[in-house]
Amino acid sequence: MPLTQLTVTGGAHGWVGPDGTVARGAVILRPVQEVSGGGYIIVRAAVTFALVNGNIAGQIASNTEAASLQYLVTEQIQGVQNPVPYVVVPTGSTLDLSIAARGSGPAFPLYVLLAAVGAAGGVAPLDGAAKIPLAYLPSGSGVLSVTAGDGTVTMGGTASAPTVAVNAIAESQVTNLPADLASLTGGVAGVAASVTALNTAKAPRLVVRQAWIKSGDANPLPSTAGLWKALPGYELVIPAAVGDYIDVAINAMRRDPSGNSWLDVAVATGSDPTTTLVRFLASGDGTPGTEGDPAWYVPQVGIIGRGSSRGFTVEVGDLVAGNVHLRIAQKGNGTGILYSSTDYPMFWRAINFGQVN
Repeated sequence: MPLTQLTVTGGAHGWVGPDGTVARGAVILRPVQEVSGGGYIIVRAAVTFALVNGNIAGQIASNTEAASLQYLVTEQIQGVQNPVPYVVVPTGSTLDLSIAARGSGPAFPLYVLLAAVGAAGGVAPLDGAAKIPLAYLPSGSGVLSVTAGDGTVTMGGTASAPTVAVNAIAESQVTNLPADLASLTGGVAGVAASVTALNTAKAPRLVVRQAWIKSGDANPLPSTAGLWKALPGYELVIPAAVGDYIDVAINAMRRDPSGNSWLDVAVATGSDPTTTLVRFLASGDGTPGTEGDPAWYVPQVGIIGRGSSRGFTVEVGDLVAGNVHLRIAQKGNGTGILYSSTDYPMFWRAINFGQVN
């Protein structure tokens, strides 16, 4: 017997902005913890639903077989500071996130067994002041008490149980500190190296992809029969995930005496010659500019172009196997040149800044 499924939705209207426009992005549901029941063990696998016209619709397991099943809901909405993840209980035939009761925090337990209170491996009880009684604190070491008035901390583990004031430790109370540090692997230098390594591991790192193209000019630019198409031989691939912000910069020279050949940078989801262009950087969406990138517009009297890098937030439709494929998009009648040779090299670069607000 398969798991009982229910339909998850964002309600009648889904996610919208304050001005009523539909939102773009994705909603991710992940079981809070591994649960079992009905002969199943439901693992903590995430299910991602892309917003379509501002809403989602799909199937997930209900709590019919596993009564303790809960989902952590993460909203990744483009262009906004996303809310704190919340927890919902998947009951009934439809889980409407617009009206579902939301639990606070990353997870909340359904219950605590009375037999687990005060038991080994269970949970400690609280006294009348909502504090853990001294009997349930570790004996012989650790913090014995904290004085609220002056912030002093009474430490156990020694015959004298010294009182150590926060931010002011008496020299007599740290006599053995150098020896204790020396006993650690690598001594003081080892501790410093460990801290440095930890900070380095935690620091966010940008993902950068760049390329110089000197293999030869696109001369002439092909005729595209009035359609926008990817120019063969020009592709830059960068790893990404939904919600990442990617910035693209390009430096190249073109020539178009006829004024009938236009260029842009686009996100593609296929390969030549049937590639699909799903986002144009001149417009930021799937609709190309009338004549492509304004910075590459054919010079006219009274018109001055000004180019710069451009960016976008990655959506589900931009990805192919965990990557974004950037292509040179072109529309034209078979005239014009894009220079990319040893004499006139082309350079482009993409930076993935990761999740940003």
